[in-house]
Amino acid sequence: MLSNTKHIGNIGEKLTEEYLIKEGFIILERNYRSKYGEIDLISLKNDKIFFFEVKTRKSLNFGFPVEAYTRMKQERIIKTALIYINNLQVKKSFQFNLVSILLSDSNDIKEFKIYENAIDLFN
Repeated sequence: MLSNTKHIGNIGEKLTEEYLIKEGFIILERNYRSKYGEIDLISLKNDKIFFFEVKTRKSLNFGFPVEAYTRMKQERIIKTALIYINNLQVKKSFQFNLVSILLSDSNDIKEFKIYENAIDLFN
């Protein structure tokens, strides 16, 4: 059985994926892993690759979702993205985005926010 945190994270990633598809993004990868870490969603739109980190919470007891997007997490995402791009061997521009989701107790969206170009966003 999944932990509650992982379950909430999966809900947030699924909601984000549904949103991106509606907005015309093509999903290339889900939970792409490297030795450095994981990228939740990798997508393509207008010949540009987008790396999405999704942070989801049901309460603010441990802070806002964006507060979990630390400098260390950003560094892992960058290293993983570079591996992905090198493996792809196609030259495309790319962008890092953060999705912050706050859910109600019944998993309804209370807040859904996308931070574009989210590297060094909070430093």
